[in-house]
Amino acid sequence: MTDQLERDLARMFADRAGQAEVPPVPPGLLDDATARAAGPGGRRRIIAAGVAAAAAVAAVAVPVGLALRDDPTPPPAEIPGGPQGIEVPYLLDGELHVGAGSLPTDGNALVAAGDGVLVGTSGEDSRSITWQRLDGDRLRPVPWLDGAWSPVVSYDGRLVAAPAPNGDGAALRVWDATSGELVDTVPLDRAPAPEDQWLHGFDRAGRLFWYDDGELRMRGADGAEATVRTGGRVLAAVAPGGLVLRAGAADEAVLAAVTDGGAVSDLAEVPVSTAGVWSDDGRLAFLPIGEARVMVVRPEAGTAAQPLPLLGDHAQPLGWSGDRVLVLAVDLEPERTRVLLVDPATGDAEEVLAADGGADLVLPAVGGTGAL
Repeated sequence: MTDQLERDLARMFADRAGQAEVPPVPPGLLDDATARAAGPGGRRRIIAAGVAAAAAVAAVAVPVGLALRDDPTPPPAEIPGGPQGIEVPYLLDGELHVGAGSLPTDGNALVAAGDGVLVGTSGEDSRSITWQRLDGDRLRPVPWLDGAWSPVVSYDGRLVAAPAPNGDGAALRVWDATSGELVDTVPLDRAPAPEDQWLHGFDRAGRLFWYDDGELRMRGADGAEATVRTGGRVLAAVAPGGLVLRAGAADEAVLAAVTDGGAVSDLAEVPVSTAGVWSDDGRLAFLPIGEARVMVVRPEAGTAAQPLPLLGDHAQPLGWSGDRVLVLAVDLEPERTRVLLVDPATGDAEEVLAADGGADLVLPAVGGTGAL
């Protein structure tokens, strides 16, 4: 992406980014974009073409639907102008869209993984945040999580982990998402700085990964802790098939399997990217560093990456919905932001929604092997 394009994008969406209260952009991605730290324990986020994601999650398809019940709750509104049942939730102009339904909310932060969806509402000063959890066809308060920044949700939606709320930065806590019962408190050897990206999330086996004083740690599904022996490499993302590890600043990354004891074995090379989202079957849709065209590859197959059509002046993958990639596309002249479903096999693109520069659009953030 050219310097001029970066500046144009930054100017286009500086207002939206400022309103959403998101932490700093990863180095090298929209360097001129406006961003603010989202309170204690905040993680690095990507601001791309108006998407303000207030909590990062290593991108996966999110198979969530609203189970509507026969009660006085108003029925969900249809997603205007787009297909129903999109498997990536989003916030748009005061509504949470999930599957084929929508709910009103004043939230401005979104965390999603597997069957779990959290909506956060932060104050104007970015010093406080309250949370709600999607439960069937309604949002329910989760006061036990209030004050906690950058929570992560397990794939089955049963557990939530976050830095200990209310200023206790030297501990990691794990809660039962339904009852709010505190499942575990993990003391840290060193309290992380607010800008540190240290809490990385859960894998499909229910294991939780975080950094403590430069060491990658893991909490198993049974609660046992272990050190992950990465061989000096840095964890860049938690993928469905393992961990994505990167060797320092090198343009090399690998998908690696990890045992419950913390041993690591390399599986395949993974492209370095500014944004990457994994499908359940091991495909990776990614944006190469410095590029505007989204690519799709199956790393373990060892085949060449397949480019998607050039969809706009800037594009970013947001997730998978079935066999199609959800892509954010931005045009500068005329100014237009679109969310598209793209079939990697045919290149056919279906518009899900279009938003002008004044729309408040929030999607779950995506990780990238280049965003360390």
